[in-house]
Amino acid sequence: MTKSLKKNGKTGKGLDSGNSLPTWYYGGHYLCIRIQKEDMIRKLKSGEYRLYSRKTDPKTKKRRNLGTFSSMQAAKKHEREIQYFKRH
Repeated sequence: MTKSLKKNGKTGKGLDSGNSLPTWYYGGHYLCIRIQKEDMIRKLKSGEYRLYSRKTDPKTKKRRNLGTFSSMQAAKKHEREIQYFKRH
């Protein structure tokens, strides 16, 4: 038996702005839309890739620069290293 997502009237706070994101009810729990990892890696005009933090800085309201890399693969590798470091 699979559980289904039901749209709820409640809203949760967004991570990158003051806008509210819709929440979903799933098997007794409320879920909020999450930001994808790929959204945190952006291609620059120079052809390099920059990794940004998922959360915004409360003072500047901008994302922190976590490094600039020559390839997307290198940026994704660094993202994995950061996530490992945060949890171990």
